[in-house]
Amino acid sequence: MSISQIARRRVLAAPAALALAAESSSSAFAQTPGFPSRPIRIVAPGSGGSWSDLICRVVGEHMQVSLGNPVIVDNRPGAQGVIAAGEVARGAKDGHVIGYAITSAQVLAPLMIPRLPYRNEDFQSITTIFRGAMALAVPATLPVRNVAEFVAHVRSQGGLSYGSNGVATSSHLLMEMFQATANIALQNVVYRDESAATMDLLAGNVPSVVTGLTPLHQFHKEGKIRIIGISSEERLEGAPDIATFREQGFPDLVYTWFHGFVSPSGVPRPVIDRLRGVILEAMETQRFRDRMTPDLIVRSSTPEEFTAEVLRDQERLGAIIRERNIRPAG
Repeated sequence: MSISQIARRRVLAAPAALALAAESSSSAFAQTPGFPSRPIRIVAPGSGGSWSDLICRVVGEHMQVSLGNPVIVDNRPGAQGVIAAGEVARGAKDGHVIGYAITSAQVLAPLMIPRLPYRNEDFQSITTIFRGAMALAVPATLPVRNVAEFVAHVRSQGGLSYGSNGVATSSHLLMEMFQATANIALQNVVYRDESAATMDLLAGNVPSVVTGLTPLHQFHKEGKIRIIGISSEERLEGAPDIATFREQGFPDLVYTWFHGFVSPSGVPRPVIDRLRGVILEAMETQRFRDRMTPDLIVRSSTPEEFTAEVLRDQERLGAIIRERNIRPAG
């Protein structure tokens, strides 16, 4: 069961914004004299060594130094972040439990899972940390060099299959949007992960794949496959040769997923502001920057902006899920 996966540009906050964040953090510090009073627990939706685990540890180590207080990463893998999100929702409402939030658990699970152990209202947004986009790739041997040629090829074949990392994942939903927009027929072939789909593309076993940029990019640069479109709003700084769907005449295919941090609802705002300030500081460290890859758009948000993003994503993706009659796998 897979429900997640931003144009990884190395776009970091402007100096003025960072100064404002530092000022807010200092102000929050003055207003939270009793916080923290015990170890802070960051609930990660992945196992040890996973992407979310590594980011949580980078942020947690900076937080521990900045706050002068122990910080523990609590790995709760499974169900594409639902297990971890449920743990956060049940956490104490005092700022000592925060969660690593991902699109699959915060946006897609409430749309796809009837008896979810939490609701949107159970969380207080803190900040996004980055967004990511999906890339569409074909074998280098396929006579397709852009999205328009891909559409023409699909129509000439009467349909085409594509590899993705699951049902109701970001890649699957993007291709459902594509089918509706271009009036073409595409068949989702599910792989256990993006790397497996990429390997089958290289072997010629599947005619197209949709994944994040990272597993595809090196093969694209070597000429072994061809990335013909990416779902970010603008071209990525780390992949300037790859055109967006939007600039190729498909503005409805702008879509990115997010990662960020949330807390249980009810945490006092000064504590939220203090946590956010420390997370933004961590985002400026070299260790954090070193973890970012070319397909990530590094971007923070206010709690209000993050909440609005979640609701907008749910409204948009919910419409696609209903219109295309998408059901959970299994």
